[in-house]
Amino acid sequence: MLLPVNLIEYRKRRAVNPVQIVLRKLLIPFIQFVPVWRLRTFLWQACGARIDSSVWIARTAVLDEEAPELITIEEGVRISYGVMLITHSDLDKEIGSIVIGRQAWIGAGAVVLPGVTIGAYSVVGAAGLVNKDVPP
Repeated sequence: MLLPVNLIEYRKRRAVNPVQIVLRKLLIPFIQFVPVWRLRTFLWQACGARIDSSVWIARTAVLDEEAPELITIEEGVRISYGVMLITHSDLDKEIGSIVIGRQAWIGAGAVVLPGVTIGAYSVVGAAGLVNKDVPP
């Protein structure tokens, strides 16, 4: 679901601790160098993303650093190499949450745009562009 505000307005309204924002800026560039997947998942959780502890995120996957709190990933999801989860548009005109249902798989190089829900047990193929909801 796209929110009726742009990224700049969202930043003003959101209830995120300034310490957590600084933590994000320090951690996110280094998450890809963490060799243990459970620790990577924990670091994304520390940055504000709502991710189940059983989620496997590849080293080179990128979650949006501007608003990771809009990303929800349910249990058993696998996110492959080079995947990008983007919660805002480049021109800061759109911002929206991304929800990935349980046991879904996102293939290498896929890009998930703001406002998308990927249903449970769904598969997004490699290099796919997801700009609409994917049914379970």
